[in-house]
Amino acid sequence: MSLRCAIVVPRYDGEAFEWQEPLGAEAICGFLRKNGVECRVFDRRLCVNTEEISAYDPTAVGFSVMSEQNVPDALRVLQTLLKPGRRFFAGGLWVTQETIRAGALFPAGTLLISGRWRECRACFCAERKSFFRSASYAG
Repeated sequence: MSLRCAIVVPRYDGEAFEWQEPLGAEAICGFLRKNGVECRVFDRRLCVNTEEISAYDPTAVGFSVMSEQNVPDALRVLQTLLKPGRRFFAGGLWVTQETIRAGALFPAGTLLISGRWRECRACFCAERKSFFRSASYAG
C-alpha cells in the first residue's frame, strides 16, 4: 500500500476573512513528497468538495487549522472522510495555541501537531511507521 496524504485547508466559518496563501500546508506537502509520501493540498476555500478528497483516497488526512473559525469545516470534512485504516492529523497556529481545546474537539486518534516546523518534521520521522502504516483508525 503506497502512502498517500491529503492536506486540507478548511473553509473559514467567520465574518472577517483575510486571504492567506497556505504556505504551511504547501511546505508540509513538499516535505512529505521529498520523503516518499504522495501528497496533495486541497484548499476548501476554493470550493474543493469532500468527494474530490475522497476520490483521491488518502492514507492520511491532515488539516491546517489556523484559527478557531477553521474548526467546524475541518470536523465536517473529517467526519465525511472517516474510513477504516485512514488516519487524521491536525496542526497550525490554532492547534499550537489551543492544544487542549483541539484535543477536546477532534476525535480520539487524531494526531495533534503543535509547535514549530522543526518539531513537526521530527514528529513525522518518529511517527511515520506507526502513523502512516497503521492497520486501523483509532478513533
